[in-house]
Amino acid sequence: LTFWVDSGGKKYISRSPNHDRSVSSSNLEEELYWNGFMGRGGRFHYRNNAEQIAFVQLAKSRRLSVVPILGEWKGELVVPWIEGQDVRMLLNRDDVSVKTMMHVVSSTLSDMRRARHPHHRTVYGDRWAKNIHYGEDARVRQLDFDIEITGPQDCEFEMAQVIYSVIRDARHIDKM
Repeated sequence: LTFWVDSGGKKYISRSPNHDRSVSSSNLEEELYWNGFMGRGGRFHYRNNAEQIAFVQLAKSRRLSVVPILGEWKGELVVPWIEGQDVRMLLNRDDVSVKTMMHVVSSTLSDMRRARHPHHRTVYGDRWAKNIHYGEDARVRQLDFDIEITGPQDCEFEMAQVIYSVIRDARHIDKM
């Protein structure tokens, strides 16, 4: 990731794709076989920059809560800087309240429910707490759409993945 500020003072992040995905692809494939997703007809695909931009535009048109991708610059995806942190970091803070955790979880699940609307059937991809952003404005937004998952149980798998991650990543599991 590269952080930068334009001449007008607006902050951005540029994300460079990892072109050598041989190790991550092998690990991801192993994980998806291990947890049963691929054994039940599931598949995964790394989205290129154009596919990620198109996916985010589609998600925005469906009024889903995503961090926008503003475009591509020198092969990197450009997104606006939004003050906040990923949900994994939030859930590991000592001072996170039960109220905040409930807001994050309910907002995430509500957004995923909207994504599953029968007319849309949108599947984000790999949904882990680190791929969900909690802004200082208290908005919860999905981010990082480089992995697409498809298959007969993709919606169910994605939902199980996010629930598992949120519980696993909470430092104070008793609060969660």
